[in-house]
Amino acid sequence: MKNYKNKVYLFLYISLVIVLGSFAILFTNFRKQVKLQNKILVVENNLIQADSLINNLLQLESGKRGFQLTGDVTYLRDFYRIKTGCLQNLTALKTNAVHQNDLVNINHIDRLVKNRLSSLDSGITIFRE
Repeated sequence: MKNYKNKVYLFLYISLVIVLGSFAILFTNFRKQVKLQNKILVVENNLIQADSLINNLLQLESGKRGFQLTGDVTYLRDFYRIKTGCLQNLTALKTNAVHQNDLVNINHIDRLVKNRLSSLDSGITIFRE
């Protein structure tokens, strides 16, 4: 009887070790999954900001053309509102940069966008004069 009891205890201990090991692995994988999901959310947010920046730049071009064609000042109101949105998109991209290479690319994009915005501004200034 004692031999049978020892075998049952041995089986229970082995089962307990297997269950605890499984929970440890599940917990580790769960933490990795949460970290990866957070990184995915940051990347998704950056994609949304980049898409919004592209749309804002397209709307700026349209607003400038609308003002130049019609002379209607409401296009300029939208122009300056959208210009502010572009700068906010760039700021959000800089704060959410995941890697140093991303920050270098964002700074390059920032210079290009500011160059484009200044050329759009100068085009409007020339047209108003």
